[in-house]
Amino acid sequence: MGLYPDKRRQRRQTPLCALCGQQLTKGEAYWFCGGAGVCAVCLPDLIRRGPAPCRKISGREDGQ
Repeated sequence: MGLYPDKRRQRRQTPLCALCGQQLTKGEAYWFCGGAGVCAVCLPDLIRRGPAPCRKISGREDGQ
């Protein structure tokens, strides 16, 4: 071990949006859901996907 800390260990990878793959830059707001980061642009898509198992179509409640 040297006198100076190893800077390679201090570097963190820039997180990526799980939906579009873009980098989540320092200072950018993002949402962390289900173990994945999602950018603000993709947030509406995440919200639409989230409740998908609960989605129903009026008139087809019996599974038709």
